[in-house]
Amino acid sequence: MEKKEKTAFYHCRKKAGISQMNAAKLLGVTRTTLWAWETGQTAPDARGLRRMAEIYDCRLADLISEVSLTK
Repeated sequence: MEKKEKTAFYHCRKKAGISQMNAAKLLGVTRTTLWAWETGQTAPDARGLRRMAEIYDCRLADLISEVSLTK
């Protein structure tokens, strides 16, 4: 099984200290959907991005950035 590259969505969630399960509940999506976003297989719509920024307490620019937040 190929390991998927983590996106800014993943890094912002981890920085916020929110579990994947809890984030999915707060966003109103399944954990599988959130995983797909975090691995770049699919992407949230604009409403989902705004909600993520609120929940993760980050800027929208941080979520759409291709720059790794772990550096």
